Amino acid sequence: MRMGQAAAESDGGPAVGDVKGLALKQGMRGLAVFSEPGAYTWQRPEGCRNVYVRICGGGGGSGGVPATGSGQFSSSAGGGAGYAEKFIADVAGEVAVQVGQGGSAGSLGTGNGGDGGESRFGDYVSATGGTGSSKGYAVPFGQVSSAMESGKPGVGINGDLNLDGGFGVRTIAFTHNTGFEQGSGGVCAMFGGALQTLRGYKVNPGNGAIGRAQLNQNDSALAGYTGGHGCVMVYAF
Repeated sequence: MRMGQAAAESDGGPAVGDVKGLALKQGMRGLAVFSEPGAYTWQRPEGCRNVYVRICGGGGGSGGVPATGSGQFSSSAGGGAGYAEKFIADVAGEVAVQVGQGGSAGSLGTGNGGDGGESRFGDYVSATGGTGSSKGYAVPFGQVSSAMESGKPGVGINGDLNLDGGFGVRTIAFTHNTGFEQGSGGVCAMFGGALQTLRGYKVNPGNGAIGRAQLNQNDSALAGYTGGHGCVMVYAF
């Protein structure tokens, strides 16, 4: 964690993260949420003077995993994005917003996961994306491949609060399709992580893709998963 200097009380600045206190003190003028990748322009609402921004980059994708032989499994996992919060006094009337895209899924069997994109709120504050993991490797049950690189975290930049994302964690399997620890994607501080449910794969903004794993021996190659897109939240006061 890296903590910057919080805004001065003379500027009406809150304690870091105290959006509720700021809303009670100054009155909230609106909330803008940018959660789809791309470029936007934020326009200051009427009567707004200050903003509080929460921002994260895109999470890294997980690599594809190869086919397995007898007594083998394979896995990979993406990195989490950076996160930042910043109080901005006397904000400009228009601010360019960039939302980073989540890292792409590694292609079937041999592709590395893509890196997540950077998110920005003008030149005020930004957060970089997590990196994608390398492709997975088939290894015997109970072992972890030293050749596979898990995704690395992004960082928050120029915030009053700057947090690194988490590293991707590799899956390890002990026996055929049972007794395994699912590799988690690196977590971003803004939201929860990524998970595989009965309803399918779900990844929250800024989080690295979970480890793609082929837990069956003598089975086919699999593509990786995509990382979560970035997000920019602008609270206007």
